[in-house]
Amino acid sequence: MGFRRMRGCSLRSTPVKRTRLIPEAGAKSRTSHFSLIATLIIHLDFIASPLVPGLPMWLLNCRSLELHEFVGSKIPPYAILSHRWEDEEVTFEDIRYSGSMWQRSYKKKHGYKKIKECCAMALSPHTNSGKVLEYAWIDTCCINKSSSAELTEAINSMYQWYKESAVCFAYLSDVDVDPSFRESNFHYDTGNVNQFTASKWFTRGWTLQELLAPSIVIFFGDRRSSWARIGTKTSLLSIIAKQTGIDTDTLRGQDVRQSSVAARMSWAADRTTTREEDMAYCLLGLFDVNMPLLYGEGGKAFIRLQEEIMRNSDDQTLFAWDMDLSPRMPTNLLTGLLADSPYQFRNTKNSIPLADRETLKPYFMTNRGLQIELPLIKFDDVHYLAVLQCVQDATSATLLGLMLERLGKSDSRFARSGKKQGGVVAVPYQRTYQAIATNVFIKQTPDETTPQSKNIEVNISYHGPYNCIRVYPNEMVRTAPSSSFTIDPTCEHLHDGAIHC
Repeated sequence: MGFRRMRGCSLRSTPVKRTRLIPEAGAKSRTSHFSLIATLIIHLDFIASPLVPGLPMWLLNCRSLELHEFVGSKIPPYAILSHRWEDEEVTFEDIRYSGSMWQRSYKKKHGYKKIKECCAMALSPHTNSGKVLEYAWIDTCCINKSSSAELTEAINSMYQWYKESAVCFAYLSDVDVDPSFRESNFHYDTGNVNQFTASKWFTRGWTLQELLAPSIVIFFGDRRSSWARIGTKTSLLSIIAKQTGIDTDTLRGQDVRQSSVAARMSWAADRTTTREEDMAYCLLGLFDVNMPLLYGEGGKAFIRLQEEIMRNSDDQTLFAWDMDLSPRMPTNLLTGLLADSPYQFRNTKNSIPLADRETLKPYFMTNRGLQIELPLIKFDDVHYLAVLQCVQDATSATLLGLMLERLGKSDSRFARSGKKQGGVVAVPYQRTYQAIATNVFIKQTPDETTPQSKNIEVNISYHGPYNCIRVYPNEMVRTAPSSSFTIDPTCEHLHDGAIHC
């Protein structure tokens, strides 16, 4: 069926639909005398289940600095801290086992001041609009990182924990607040604004969800030996929007799912994490997906993230990213439809999915690659333009497309190509009538490449005149005015004086 059925589609933007998985009613943890098997089964059950109420949460008592575990509806109101990890952070073990003589030294750690200041702000009614918050959650000491299960649960729950907090204190340790500083004059002081936006807090992957999820964020810097308030997410709205590239509606609390997949990816484009895998894990809540943590998998974590997004969304801006054509990545690269990092979405943040996607067929990963039906415009037997179900921006009628190469003759296997156009291609709407909906397989890491033509000089020992006796296929060998041929590398050089291809 041709792509002409797009004739009646609408180009307006609509929220991306998501389906949230619900665990089976009555599901219970399994136990077995075969402990290894039981552990694997329980772990897989967690992987398949999304974040649900009832997961335990450790909170720090702001008065006693003791840790308490709460579950579900028993969780009290709490403050939450957003910050950059630095040297000598206080850990879960430090706080949990502080009764032991050998553990009391944690109060000498550099990170202890951060905990004391956060708790002091939580207990201050002046800071929290008259509310006194008895508990706080701080990621350095409220996650039992010695347990891989608890760490996985915490990271998959973190976006929700920030969202449900009474207030979030964002501590920018590299911002020095002058004693004469007045919050009401902040916008008019270029020096203050520049120092605020230059903070490394805006460059970290984890702080993205910590900015977006809470409804109230209060920013603090350093003034001598204590924290000093800079402003709130609301009072600094325009400055934060300009610095982060996030629209003001989202910063005001609009559901992030109202933004396209490409837009959300672009928010993380210029952010970094210490561990490569965390660039994927810090975005789980932003896309409302869950997955296990596998430290050591490197860039595969970001691929897994996109596969999870694909299972819950038909927003094809997921595929609208620019191939990196830097020297470290050759222009003849063949790759799949999933990006290597959020950085590749930095130029497509305005792209939005078509409103009418009801005719889209489901697409999914197989052992042959991503199986998907795409409208293809054919250039030749190898090169095609795939048209995506998304447009450049909310005011555009120009669709987006990707260059593909067929991996084999009369084959449904394709790969995305960077040879002619590594970026996303603008496809005029009228051009889409040439497209034919085609079921294809696109492998993420193609192990085959299309034939490459190369110039090879062939020296023949016979010094007399010679002719090319036979060529197959005809276009593979071209005679040249000198004693050389331009030959495809698949040609064989035989001893009978001829070149056979």
